[in-house]
Amino acid sequence: MVLTGDWVTPHINGEPFLTKPPFMYWLPAALFAVVGTTEYARLWPALAAVATVAVTGALGWELFGEAAGVTAAVILATSLGFLVEARLLRADMPLVLAVTLALYCWVRLRRAGGVATAIAFWATIGMGLLDKGSLALLLPGSVIAVAEIGAGNLRPRTLDPPLRALHARLGLVLVMAIAIPWYWLAVLRNPGFFWDSVVNQQLLRFFNEELPRDFVPDSLGFSWAMFLVRTLPWSALLSAALLHGWRDVNRRAALRLPVAWMAVVLAVFSLSPARLEHYSLPVLPAVALVVGVFLADGAAGRAHVGRAWSVTPLAAGALSALACATRDPSLLIARLDPTLSGYGLSPLLRAGAVTAAGSRVSTVPELCPNCAPAQQLAPTPGERLFGEAGPVEPPGEDGEGENQDEQQARCHPTATFFRTARPAGSARTRRPARARTADETPSTCSRRSSRA
Repeated sequence: MVLTGDWVTPHINGEPFLTKPPFMYWLPAALFAVVGTTEYARLWPALAAVATVAVTGALGWELFGEAAGVTAAVILATSLGFLVEARLLRADMPLVLAVTLALYCWVRLRRAGGVATAIAFWATIGMGLLDKGSLALLLPGSVIAVAEIGAGNLRPRTLDPPLRALHARLGLVLVMAIAIPWYWLAVLRNPGFFWDSVVNQQLLRFFNEELPRDFVPDSLGFSWAMFLVRTLPWSALLSAALLHGWRDVNRRAALRLPVAWMAVVLAVFSLSPARLEHYSLPVLPAVALVVGVFLADGAAGRAHVGRAWSVTPLAAGALSALACATRDPSLLIARLDPTLSGYGLSPLLRAGAVTAAGSRVSTVPELCPNCAPAQQLAPTPGERLFGEAGPVEPPGEDGEGENQDEQQARCHPTATFFRTARPAGSARTRRPARARTADETPSTCSRRSSRA
């Protein structure tokens, strides 16, 4: 782009290269135009990674509270695959940012976000279309649809409020204003671009019928194995985190979004025979959210799984790492990829295996010290739909005459997430106050904390 001055059609070796939209070519080209060719072009995916960590933390804060949000951000920032991808100059990290930011904006919109939030949502989609094509719309749209279906909200009678919150007409205009100009110029300057971009690179590629064949797909087993590797070391806690979320009625509703996120991304690329192992990258923030909630609740003594669910995967990982460390690393490297044998990686692999084993062994006695089954809290029927549930508490001195929704809003700021809307004009039913005995604590919030 810098040499030819053509910022519409990317070229490789003098030939047009239109397999991907140009956003991730524009960014380094803009830097090259200012300072010349430099490795600092890798700054762009690194900045996208930092932004993704921040948005993941904000999303976790919105859904589950401060502790879970901060924990999720730390988990994402320390995930193996995320760290590797943060320095690779390709379009995948901006896609992860676009999906995460779009879902964060959606949560804000469902909590009565304004026009500015809707503009941010649609602008994110538009920029994503210039980065990775239709995936920027398909992935967050499918996640939102699955989460809403799971909550029972995606019905004709309940569609109007979400569509109004999205400001769909304004959003359509904004997306077209951002994405259409480049696609239109590319069509005018490159005959056959529309068919290649829409049919060949999107539809045929999904079914591995793309022409020309310029890559070798990964097997389903290898893709899933690399998903677990990319989420190390936290993938060892994923099964315990999912079970914790299922058992905890306080978290189950709000966890619908990250669980739907994981399911959609993994299902889409599992169904495609043209999968590559790094296609699971957009699921990493969802894994961080699920595991972050589990660790935050475990640290507060509210874990709903036994310690064995946490210790067993860590111990198995430590034993596997020790087994790798005791063998000749060159044999393992040659089995994984013979082309890596000449790079002197054996000492690095052995040291890494020992470090991984030691870190996992040291983590076992400290993880979830209070991982005893916590008391189950019965949700009300309305709070089973994208809302948090709490115990049925009598009104007290600090909340005389409060109903349960008001107690939830006061004690749990996230309790209003995705709460089912009440019909206009419907009245809230207040519970009658009753006398408090001497041994009852005065505060509903403190009583709930002590019970947990």
